[in-house]
Amino acid sequence: GARYVATVAYNAPTERIPITGQVRFNAVSLPRQQLNVRIATPIELAMRDIFVFAPREPIYEIGSEVRFSCALNRAEPIESIRYDKIAASQGIAYLCSAQDIQVAVRASGFRALLFSFKDRYAEQFDRALREPENSLAQAMVLDQGKLPASTMNAFSRSGLVHVISISGLHISLIIFIFEALLISLGAGLWFRTVCIAFVMTAYIVMLGFPPPAVRATIMGVSVLLAKNVGRPYNGVHILILVAGIMVFLNPLVLNFDIGFQLSFLALLGMALTSDFWEEFFHRVPETLGCRAVLSLTCAAQIFTWPLTAYYFKNISFVSPLANGLAAPLLTPMLVNAFVFLPASYVPGLGWFASWPLFVMRRIGIWIATATSQLAFSYATVQWFMEPHLIAAYGITIALAYYIRWHLIKKNIYETNAAHKL
Repeated sequence: GARYVATVAYNAPTERIPITGQVRFNAVSLPRQQLNVRIATPIELAMRDIFVFAPREPIYEIGSEVRFSCALNRAEPIESIRYDKIAASQGIAYLCSAQDIQVAVRASGFRALLFSFKDRYAEQFDRALREPENSLAQAMVLDQGKLPASTMNAFSRSGLVHVISISGLHISLIIFIFEALLISLGAGLWFRTVCIAFVMTAYIVMLGFPPPAVRATIMGVSVLLAKNVGRPYNGVHILILVAGIMVFLNPLVLNFDIGFQLSFLALLGMALTSDFWEEFFHRVPETLGCRAVLSLTCAAQIFTWPLTAYYFKNISFVSPLANGLAAPLLTPMLVNAFVFLPASYVPGLGWFASWPLFVMRRIGIWIATATSQLAFSYATVQWFMEPHLIAAYGITIALAYYIRWHLIKKNIYETNAAHKL
């Protein structure tokens, strides 16, 4: 995750300088790679992290030592977005572009093995799918790939943007799928907890420790451990504990990391209101986790829409419709994406596995595009400023606690009625 760095002021040279360092993270999209490199030399910059923008190919493995030359620049604000503070919240001192990067020492060890597995996974997606379905698949499972701007706008305006990034909803569903599989195999609680903890740890290492996935994984495994030892647990308490630790390690994320803010609020919404939405959608079938997906999505979005309106200046009115249509697809899409890799190495089976992968993602893109094009599907709210944000969250929090009070009261009533019987 991000780290807080109290750096000593250093004027970056304006000319190109030779740099060596270790690749700590690699965000791969269609036009380029964004490397997070920990500098080794020159000595004046040692132990600082920089963003290096490089061509799409070849892929540079995390953990490898690289050499390149570039001119360093500091991050600057982009319109109203304090990109300089966002970079600082991730421990990034400078930015640069490099065309010719040489690998001095290749990555090795278990982490390197996981990243090579990720590369093979991405290659299989590249072979089996065309764009934009390929980018959607890689964004949902590998946290890489970049959708075209028009498709990205459709997902944003329809309220389905959470589908294309690995967040609390994805991690919750992955844990749910693995737990259901292990239960069907007759695994005990301790065995399920250890297996899920190992698989999820390996998964976030392979992804490169994206903060939303790390937070959601810690929460999910903590809940499983609480169940295992028979201790009462509260999702809100666990969330506050995890968030408190991350803010302590890096105070800048609290004010300048949009991803941290959205992820925290989405998980808070799930913890506070998911039971209400489960009850609200009691007529929705549980097949393929449709009810769970729809409930978690609504619970997350009820707490994130004010911040989305504040940062991105638009509000989606078709989000409930779009998420209701997309909910039956999300669990099958994740399951199919994970099954696709081993199936792709079996002669003839990979072709059959790729068709559901393509069709479901084509339907998902169609839902996002069609709902975003409806009349009054979204509204631009350039006027949405800090006072509106505070008022919106005041109403949202009051509503959430009213829902909690209603559920607690109902549970007490049902418990008393059962005792009378």
